[in-house]
Amino acid sequence: TITLGSQGAPVKVSSATAESSPGKTRITISISNTGGGEAFKKETLPKCNPYSSARIEFSEQDVILVEEINIGQRDLIGTCTGFMEGKHVRLLNGKGQLRCTYTTTETTEFTEQLSIKLRYGYRTSIQKTINIVPSRE
Repeated sequence: TITLGSQGAPVKVSSATAESSPGKTRITISISNTGGGEAFKKETLPKCNPYSSARIEFSEQDVILVEEINIGQRDLIGTCTGFMEGKHVRLLNGKGQLRCTYTTTETTEFTEQLSIKLRYGYRTSIQKTINIVPSRE
């Protein structure tokens, strides 16, 4: 059983499930954009400047960098599938998924912390209609 801790970020790990078999455990990690804004490659953040002529390209939108996936002190990122390029995950309809394999020699149930570190840029906007009333001088 995998229990998720609290997360305050707009893009978060929405679920993590484990399927055990002798000698290995397959972990499925789901990532979701729950913030209502747009996620994009962190490197493209300068393109969000309204005074810049550069714009975020489609290939940079909905792309999250997975910096690390660890169980205890053990790095799992090399065992994972679902990456598009490097360690990037594309969110389709606000959701992405990875599958990782944890090999073990344990024969009984044990507890370890699963740690996942995500990096991304994010933008959201709001609009409000206002009335401008001329001053009376």
